[in-house]
Amino acid sequence: MTIDELKHEIKVLGFDDTIDLSTILVPSANRALNYLYSQKIITKTVRLFTRGYSVSFYKKEIHCENGKSISFPLDGKAFSMRVCGAGSYSVTDGGVTKITAFDTGMESQLVRGFISQGGEIKFHGSFSFTVYDFTIYPEIFSPRTTDIPESGSNVIFDLREMYGDFMSFVSPATDSTGKEIPSCSLKDGKLFVDANYKGEIILTYRRRPATIASIMVDEIDIPEEYCYFFPLLVASYVLLDTDEEKALYYKARYEEMVKCMEKNCYYEIDHNYKNTDGWA
Repeated sequence: MTIDELKHEIKVLGFDDTIDLSTILVPSANRALNYLYSQKIITKTVRLFTRGYSVSFYKKEIHCENGKSISFPLDGKAFSMRVCGAGSYSVTDGGVTKITAFDTGMESQLVRGFISQGGEIKFHGSFSFTVYDFTIYPEIFSPRTTDIPESGSNVIFDLREMYGDFMSFVSPATDSTGKEIPSCSLKDGKLFVDANYKGEIILTYRRRPATIASIMVDEIDIPEEYCYFFPLLVASYVLLDTDEEKALYYKARYEEMVKCMEKNCYYEIDHNYKNTDGWA
């Protein structure tokens, strides 16, 4: 449905020229969209992919005592670790040395970096500190340090960051055959999958509508099956501040028609046999 089509349908409902739709139509339509998406589960399916990763060197815990230093060779393409405490580390890569100091208090801090020609990393400081999950990787898949994995943890997809219309999860993540991925979990808008998992991840989530920015926008982000009833809902918001009785009438008509439509529709049909009691 386009803005022009919506405007025409609103006028057909009996609106006269005393109501300036050019100023009130867009905010009313946005309010109607938000209401519709809050009441109905409108979803989007995305396909993600994770390569998994290999490790060439791993050290679970490195404790560096005050006044001493510990060094390890850097032979690979990238490294990651978590530092906890106050100290410093120096990375020598291809003859160039860079020293970084840190003071994390009682928390840990994730450190990731690329390796170009190889060299060594040295931990040292005036105080004792600990390094956790020091890992060297033989491969890299992008120029972004944020794509360097954190060893000992999952690969994380932040759906809120990746997709601006994300609202909530509606079903478990599956592989390309439709089977649920056991090593995958969903929490707080993030998808966590075991770092060793390789393959496609199919995920369906409940989404938010795209906001109508202006009267010049062509298409309204609304499922086709609701287009016929949507003008009634928009009309109720157009009249909400000037004619509450009529606004409530349009809202009630909208709810009735949607309820009637949904009563006679199947939104998901699955003919696959499901063994629910363990017997064939």
